[in-house]
Amino acid sequence: MRSHTAPPVSTPLPFKEIRDGGLLLLCCVLYMAVHFIPNLGGYDVMGSQWFYLALLDFVAAIFILLNKSDYKAGARRIFSDRFTHLYMALVLLAGLSIFAAINKTEMLVCYVRLVTTVVAFLNLSVLLNNRVHLFGLIAQVVSMVLLLESLYALYTFFQGISSVKLDTLILSLKSNTGNKNIFAASLVVKVPFALYCIYTQKISGRILNLAALFLGILSIFIVNARSSYVGLLLVAGIYIAFCLLSFRKDKRKELLLYRAAYLLLPLLIALFCANMILTSAQSFQDEKGGYGTVTERLGTIGLTNDASNYRFALWRHAIDYSKHHPLMGCGFGNWKLASIPYEKEYIDDLNVPAHSHNDFLETTAELGLAGGMLLLALFVVLIVYTVRTLRSNADNHVKLAAVFSLLALAGYFVDAALNFPGERPVMQVFFALITALNVTAFNKSRESAASGQAQAVETSQDTNAIPPSTSYALFTMLAMLPVINLTFLTYQSLRAQLVVLPDLDNEALTLPLNQVSHIFPSIPNLTSTGQPIDAIVGRYFYENKQYEQAIQLFDKGSKANPYIFYSDFMKADVYYVRNQVDSAYKYATIAYYNRPRAKTYYQTLIAVCAKKKDTAAINKAFFTYTRYRRLQPFGWNMYLMGTLNVLQKGTKELLSMADSALRLFPQDPDLLVRRQEIINSMGIPTNGFQVPPNLQSTYQQLQAAGKDAFGRNDFNNAALYFVKAASISSEDYSNNENAAISYFNMKEYAKSIVYFDKVIESKKASDGKSEFFKGAALINLGKKAEGCALLQAAKAKGYQAAEAIIRSNCG
Repeated sequence: MRSHTAPPVSTPLPFKEIRDGGLLLLCCVLYMAVHFIPNLGGYDVMGSQWFYLALLDFVAAIFILLNKSDYKAGARRIFSDRFTHLYMALVLLAGLSIFAAINKTEMLVCYVRLVTTVVAFLNLSVLLNNRVHLFGLIAQVVSMVLLLESLYALYTFFQGISSVKLDTLILSLKSNTGNKNIFAASLVVKVPFALYCIYTQKISGRILNLAALFLGILSIFIVNARSSYVGLLLVAGIYIAFCLLSFRKDKRKELLLYRAAYLLLPLLIALFCANMILTSAQSFQDEKGGYGTVTERLGTIGLTNDASNYRFALWRHAIDYSKHHPLMGCGFGNWKLASIPYEKEYIDDLNVPAHSHNDFLETTAELGLAGGMLLLALFVVLIVYTVRTLRSNADNHVKLAAVFSLLALAGYFVDAALNFPGERPVMQVFFALITALNVTAFNKSRESAASGQAQAVETSQDTNAIPPSTSYALFTMLAMLPVINLTFLTYQSLRAQLVVLPDLDNEALTLPLNQVSHIFPSIPNLTSTGQPIDAIVGRYFYENKQYEQAIQLFDKGSKANPYIFYSDFMKADVYYVRNQVDSAYKYATIAYYNRPRAKTYYQTLIAVCAKKKDTAAINKAFFTYTRYRRLQPFGWNMYLMGTLNVLQKGTKELLSMADSALRLFPQDPDLLVRRQEIINSMGIPTNGFQVPPNLQSTYQQLQAAGKDAFGRNDFNNAALYFVKAASISSEDYSNNENAAISYFNMKEYAKSIVYFDKVIESKKASDGKSEFFKGAALINLGKKAEGCALLQAAKAKGYQAAEAIIRSNCG
């Protein structure tokens, strides 16, 4: 009988290798797809992108769980790695910072983004285990993303080159990244992947990737982001150094020249083309803007505060805060709050310096010295890993994976040192991918060591301590549930912000209270611009005269952001309209002197001081405002308006101030009007008009209410008050004139003309003021000939402001 023996156990089938490789590639493609996720109705694109990544992390963990036997070794290996230990220590420290956080809710909102990035790194590392040979396919995917993004950016640029202002056009080149600097940085970190494909592929593959590399570099140059220039130069420098090291080993000059040319030729050609394109774009411009050719932008890079776009000052502030809080900073994600007191004398209005433009310094300010050192240590460890991989006897593709992932990390490092990639999903996806590739290559090189006994012992010792793939996947899925919830709520809030924030620019809010009061989720409690959401909602309650509810929301807003003083500003308005002048003055003073460059805070304080009849306080506010924003007419105009409101007549001193303002801003129409009002009110009696005795009190109250509303720029109510006053006394033409000017200021020119006509027809006004404003209204309505005729009439009556308007509109 013939004996039958069992066949030997075979190595994994090629099909399984193909399947696993395809699934890994699909996972990488899905992570890269975050570049193409739009804002989906959100105020900032990162809301939808973080939510997408959190969901993807969860799905990847499910896949690992379903294939736990395939990824058991990968899970154990990554959790035994020193880089992972450091990364997890950073995550733990960031989590503990909630106890020191200024705003604990904002800390959680930002913390889940860090968790999302770390889980992406762990997922990719587990999936990549023993699959470094797939680096080429991953690099090809990234290279194609680079090609697509570059083509779209260049298409957008050439579409608007002849019709859009160059600065506006360049700022629009941001794809789905948030702004042009992030977009340029994301291109820089993709360049090494395209370069790897050129370095390793045959001539047919090189052509496509050369196109991706050239167009990517061309896009980087056109975007005009100086930090990306620095990153690109560092990548080029390290790559050339690698080529020289390879030359020392193989001694082949022609190979050195070819390899160096792979990057240098596209770089130089792209530089030449970008300069030509940008020079051509400048020829379409009426005036030179802030952006120019590549060589011009390179010339502005320098170690000065002006050259660094104020980054040096931001860095000093972060360093100073870290000195005072070395053990635990302001809490993860809370630098946007802690930085505000440093910036109050430098940043206008309610803008906040959300980032220090250096992730290392910002992390130190948020987590203390230990946090900053841990973040820096991540980069140091990867450099050490790359060097050790190159010195090992690993296969060449493993060494190349280590080197080119380090090149991408160099591009990321520059952006982290000059911007804030830690907040942006498109950059964090790359950080997760780059670090996973580098760590996996290093671990593969350790496997290839000739003496593997020590490694085997180390692995056996770690086996019992390190969680297998099942534990990892289950724990990750559990941890990602609250992360998904928080990222979804943040995305929902950003959708609400897109609706509400533009409405805040309207003098009278247009959205109904019942919509706004329920539009925001409970988390976060700050907008993407750092404003307290409760205080914003409170403003709608205030506008609807529900003052008690408004005050409660303002108090909650103060806790969310105690340094922006928006709630104090709004409380001043509440107390002003309730005629609680002392309380209004208290909160207006707190708000303004803590944000002395805020235009609206200054305006409110002037209105409150005018109602309080406190010219000394008006003077103090004026001199404070002009110390910071002297070259703006708004501060002078508010001062003149407030003081005139208090005095109820012009004085020589006030006229002198108006003349001083007009010497600085000779054509400003508001200042011209204020000067004329001062002249008109000097020595002219304000009484003598016939008012029925039983209506005198009502008449005076209406006039006072109209003046108060006008002083607060509440022109709609001012007009209503003056119209009612005019119905009581037809002799006092100033009521109709003031109503007309109120409508004029609201740009309701047709309505203003109705009341100007009443003044002109009464023939009681001889100063030409109504003729002047009616003429200006007609010009705004497109009736230039009629308007200019009235302006000439106003000039003939001695209305001095008419001359400037005639020169600019009636030539």
